[in-house]
Amino acid sequence: APCDVIFSNINIFQPDLLFISKMNYQILTTLNIQGAPDLIIEILSPSSIETDRIFKKLVYEKFGVKEYWIVDPQEEKIEIWAFNDTRYQLFHKAKKTEKFKSKLLEDLELDLSLIFR
Repeated sequence: APCDVIFSNINIFQPDLLFISKMNYQILTTLNIQGAPDLIIEILSPSSIETDRIFKKLVYEKFGVKEYWIVDPQEEKIEIWAFNDTRYQLFHKAKKTEKFKSKLLEDLELDLSLIFR
């Protein structure tokens, strides 16, 4: 980071974290990422709440990011939005004392109490 993810000429972002699978590796260039990563994680800040929850979510959905995590450090919770054919659906929501699993990364299970210490 920072690393530009270029979805189109007008939709260029620098996500907080991202994951690109081996099958999707061709979108990675030496300068930036040309296309949709498999997973994008945005960590909310007071100034980014509306952008991350609404605008970026719509763009990531439009361009087919398979999974979008919204991490809210103030509320100590996470939402996982999974792409189902044409749109995002809320796959999982967890609070600070719960564990959560990713739909995309099936073997990944995280304990939020360890993340939000």
